[in-house]
Amino acid sequence: MVSEPKYLKVSMMLCSGGRIDYGSLQYFTKYWPSDNTNPLERIYIQWEYSYFYPVIASCNHITDWSSVSLKFRTDVAMMGKMGYAIVVNKLSEKDLKFSQNAVATYKSLKNLIFEGDMYRLVNPHENPMASLEFSSPR
Repeated sequence: MVSEPKYLKVSMMLCSGGRIDYGSLQYFTKYWPSDNTNPLERIYIQWEYSYFYPVIASCNHITDWSSVSLKFRTDVAMMGKMGYAIVVNKLSEKDLKFSQNAVATYKSLKNLIFEGDMYRLVNPHENPMASLEFSSPR
């Protein structure tokens, strides 16, 4: 018998390292798929996790740990719970404005991403790109 969690209003995240399972998601609101935040590798990590775990629980952060464009890092992070783990005051004015717009766009889309139906359009294991579609539930 599963008991109800004692602290319902505390948001807790599971750490990475493959220690995520369905049983633990009853106690945690989100998980961190991997400490590897390189978006070129996260595409594959997030793609594989999405076969088993809900997108609404996957935390995907934009970090400084990559040389790819801020837009690309943002696009990859939008595949779940997007967050920033960058030094914002070191962003150029252009990148800061882009990030502010990206956050506004994400806020307008997050319910669709969290609750919508996800379709895999282009598999990164078979193509030099990945593509997902989120659509409103029927």
